[in-house]
Amino acid sequence: MHDHSCGFSVVILAAGRFFAVLTAWMFFLPLVGAEASGSHDLFSLLEKKYGVVDRAGNAQVARAEQIFARMQAVADKRANRMPRLTVVNKVEQPWALTLPDGHILLSLGAIQLCYRHVSPQEGDARLAFVLGHELAHLSKNDFWEQEAYQALVKEGAEGEAQKGEKPAAVRVSTPSSRDKEREADDLGFLYAGMAGYGVHLLLDRSDDQRHDNFFALWGDSLHGMVNGVADHPGAAEREALLRARLERLAEGIAFFRFGVRLAHFGQCEQAIPLFRQFLHIFPAREVYNNLGACHLQRAQRGMNSMAAVASYWLPIVLDGSTQAEGLIGGYPSQVREGEGAVPALMNDKPGQDVEQAIEYLEQAAAMDAGYVAARLNVATAYFYHGELLRARLALQEALRLQPGRADIAGWQGLMAYLDSEAQGLAKAALPHWRQQAFKKKSPISLLFNQAIVARKVGQDARRWWRRVAARKEALPPRYARIACVAARLHCLVPAKEKQPLWPMPVQPGQDLDAADRRKLFAGWHATPLGWLADKRKGMSYRRGEEVEVLDWDGYAAMVVLRDGRLGSAAALRNKLGPPLQVRPLADEMQVWNYGSRWAVLVRNGLVLEVWVVG
Repeated sequence: MHDHSCGFSVVILAAGRFFAVLTAWMFFLPLVGAEASGSHDLFSLLEKKYGVVDRAGNAQVARAEQIFARMQAVADKRANRMPRLTVVNKVEQPWALTLPDGHILLSLGAIQLCYRHVSPQEGDARLAFVLGHELAHLSKNDFWEQEAYQALVKEGAEGEAQKGEKPAAVRVSTPSSRDKEREADDLGFLYAGMAGYGVHLLLDRSDDQRHDNFFALWGDSLHGMVNGVADHPGAAEREALLRARLERLAEGIAFFRFGVRLAHFGQCEQAIPLFRQFLHIFPAREVYNNLGACHLQRAQRGMNSMAAVASYWLPIVLDGSTQAEGLIGGYPSQVREGEGAVPALMNDKPGQDVEQAIEYLEQAAAMDAGYVAARLNVATAYFYHGELLRARLALQEALRLQPGRADIAGWQGLMAYLDSEAQGLAKAALPHWRQQAFKKKSPISLLFNQAIVARKVGQDARRWWRRVAARKEALPPRYARIACVAARLHCLVPAKEKQPLWPMPVQPGQDLDAADRRKLFAGWHATPLGWLADKRKGMSYRRGEEVEVLDWDGYAAMVVLRDGRLGSAAALRNKLGPPLQVRPLADEMQVWNYGSRWAVLVRNGLVLEVWVVG
């Protein structure tokens, strides 16, 4: 890749009107512009000619800066330049410039066009795509050469302008510029989706005469004025590119969904390859988070089991929703896996898993300043890695984002206590932390950790264990086992597992030969999932939106029912009794575990999905 950082460069987002207007005003700049040798010169020139718009005086500019911050967090970056956004007070036409020093200049007219006659959500998506396109060019070092710009200005200023004619744009693009524009469009769509903006709203709605096609609106111009427009994708091509990206997401969502379900049942050896596959399609925060969570779960299994009685309950949060679902349809969920432990020793493999988890989770946290799940997980990873201070800081940041979360406050209190213990001040710190647990509705994780600490320091822990036992449905199996060993709480022994009420089109665990697959899955949609663990090849079969089956080399590893007619949660409880465990999910959703191999997803009193593993 060539280094263009020493010269002035411009990247144009859109063809047509944008290109024509941009080059037109360039031609009439003072001749000193032709002598400008760098980004600072052009920025100063634009600032002097038009002025810049501050966020304090313009709500749309303030919104643009918020969107830019979110886009910048997910976009690829180059170490030698930090992206910065400046809005130029040019209202008449939309345009955008990317400078080699990382400056992205946006006209006020561009922002206004994005929000014209559409909802704020669609306006946000439009602007996110515009900014994503420019950030993509910046990450790829796609700029025009300084010589091309100087030739452009010189020819415009000394030639066409002197004749009193409207100048035609000079073709300065390279033979590969059309491919670069396509790539910038694709990355712009991707960045916007990863940042949580609904880029699907940019698609043409030809049945709605009141709705403008954004690509056509942006690219519309007096095409006769512009040479080189052919190097930029037109509206139809851009829309086709976006549709292809969304179709790829719709096809690949099976990787994420089955990854979440398998991880929920502790099968991270199978889930990790699926998350990694989805990372190539949609490298968003939740994918990195779930990879980190899976590596933490794997690390726990390899920890010294002799230390289990003295372990603490720390958060591992598995995010059950991907922002891609908002683009292709679906519903969000967040599965909270509250399993963690502090071992006396780790073998080499858990240590490697913790280090890998830290890498993934730091990336997830960096991609979204408000993403609590990654901060909770990375706090656990830091603690397992022996970095108590960093764990405290991560929990402090999570509590700042969600100050009402008593469970986070409890974990932060535990870290403060353990830090004081390391400094020989544990006796003074324990009463302060314990005050949090005296409330009637204290999180069960806090009660559990209080019991562990009380036992550790030789105090009577029975009152804490009794409070833990009274809320056994919220206790993950790992901690139920620890409580049983530590306090002989026989009431926490799991009840007899119940069987699913619904008929299965395929029996989980069933062996399927080629003839079986042809017969069972005739007319189903098949998505190859690639190679999973143990050198087994995965395949997802889906019948509409009703049934999904995960096939591992002829083995029905999981069956998912999601046809919308699974009944009410109350009816399920009446027939089977209370679930063995209830785990809270985002948006008032829950996972009810009725056995080690099956669970239901519940929202608003309805059963949305049934998950059964083989």
